Amino acid sequence: MPYTHVGAVTGANKGIGLAIVRQLALQYPKSALHKSNPESQGLLIYLTARDNSRGEAAVRSLYEEDAQLKKSKALKKDGGWADIKFHPLDIRDTRSIRGLADYLRGEHGERAVDFVVNNAGIAMDGFDNNVVKTTLECNYYGSLEATQEFLPLLKPNGRLINVSSMLGKLNKSPL
Repeated sequence: MPYTHVGAVTGANKGIGLAIVRQLALQYPKSALHKSNPESQGLLIYLTARDNSRGEAAVRSLYEEDAQLKKSKALKKDGGWADIKFHPLDIRDTRSIRGLADYLRGEHGERAVDFVVNNAGIAMDGFDNNVVKTTLECNYYGSLEATQEFLPLLKPNGRLINVSSMLGKLNKSPL
């Protein structure tokens, strides 16, 4: 099924990422994206996660258990405008990043994505060389590589949003 608008949210199987996916589906009918195109065929949101079973479970929970989405009839299956699909993505893995970019390009074409929300990241316990190295590799270098792969996929007026939190902060001092 063709969609007028396409987006992706990384690290979306729980927490902030999952909430972003839910809100995108809920808010789409009132958004400038939808209102700018009266012939809109809806919004497809790719919920991504590094763990397939958790990502698929998150999509299932939105379709089957989310009272907010059901009540508002936000999803196409209920007569709304949004669909949500899972796609694996581990921003620590170059092949995984390129795999998602290639998939989006193959399914939707060049410069066909409206937005990408970079939310994926890790927060580790403790503070030592391994924590610093792993956190930087994922939260900085992985996000940078994902950004570089996804930017060419964006429509001319598309958006790439980077989400961060204090959980990934590399500092020994307390908040």
